[in-house]
Amino acid sequence: MDILREAHSILSLAGYHVSQVNDAKSAFEFEDSVLYGFVTLRAKPEDIISTWESTQDDFLSRNAASIRHAPEKAWNAYSIFLSVREPPDEIRCALLKIEEDFRGTRKIARGAIENPDDITKALLPLLPLRNVAAVEAQDFQQRLKVRLELADSQFAALTQGENFNAFVRTLVEG
Repeated sequence: MDILREAHSILSLAGYHVSQVNDAKSAFEFEDSVLYGFVTLRAKPEDIISTWESTQDDFLSRNAASIRHAPEKAWNAYSIFLSVREPPDEIRCALLKIEEDFRGTRKIARGAIENPDDITKALLPLLPLRNVAAVEAQDFQQRLKVRLELADSQFAALTQGENFNAFVRTLVEG
């Protein structure tokens, strides 16, 4: 799977304008009316640690004129660093420290990116909110009976079209 292509697609579908960075095959930039940033792919999580600051600084230098013309976007700049390999624990901690460093840009630094779901999870702070609750096929009448805490006879009176007085009588009689 081409991680950058998938990330490019996810951000495009979310409404971002996405463009390649010069001839870079391992990065692209994105922007909308509120925020902007870049996504880069590194071979190993350790490479993220050794290059994140210079990569961020290069991005900010390239975009300095735009930042001056739209200073409100300066607070909404993102640096996204991805790697396919699973980081060892000490590297995972270092990636978290990168994300907690708010100098220059907000950062997302993740390893173990293997499939579209991993990419989507990494990009969630940039994506519009959506309901991800699973809807299961279920017996809605049974669910209603349980939620209302009704006995079988009470539920039958409610659902079989008996008049309201008959239903109330079954509730009172218990």
